Amino acid sequence: MNPALPYYGMLLLSIAMAAGAQLLWKRGAAIAAEGGQAVSMFLSPWILIGFGIYGLSAAIYVLALRKIPLAVAYPSIALGYVVVVIASWLLFGEALTLARMGALVLICAGVALLWVGS
Repeated sequence: MNPALPYYGMLLLSIAMAAGAQLLWKRGAAIAAEGGQAVSMFLSPWILIGFGIYGLSAAIYVLALRKIPLAVAYPSIALGYVVVVIASWLLFGEALTLARMGALVLICAGVALLWVGS
């Protein structure tokens, strides 16, 4: 087994958590927009939990950097865009156009090339 494999798992977990935080922030912002209170938005449980998860995501990412080259790990964060676009379409009804789907395929292909080459 590749000794770096668990670190790639940490990288993927970090990416998933950061994407989840984005979704929580979107939900919190949408609720605040309904109430019209921008200041209280930052006290929303959705926003606060999102910050907590994002912080944990950053800590896990730093652990992953112990064995993964930064030139591979940092571009891999783009996978979070893929997760957020698809989840936004599923959860919030945001548009998933053909152009966006093509962009997601290109992102995945680019990250795959980085991982294969490392």
